[in-house]
Amino acid sequence: MTGLWKMSATEIADAVWSKQLSAAEVTHAHLERIGSVNSLINAVVQESPDEALASAKAVDEAISQG
Repeated sequence: MTGLWKMSATEIADAVWSKQLSAAEVTHAHLERIGSVNSLINAVVQESPDEALASAKAVDEAISQG
């Protein structure tokens, strides 16, 4: 989904909990956004994409198990 980074945290949480989006999709979208703008604004000092994706997978698994 394009523009996920424009959604509020509440909108994202609601979409993930209702399974409209996965946590992995949200994480990928935000990592892509960081990749496209961080060189211009230098807001993220240390990226941890592997850890972020592992955490997202764990959230998706927890939600799928109820």
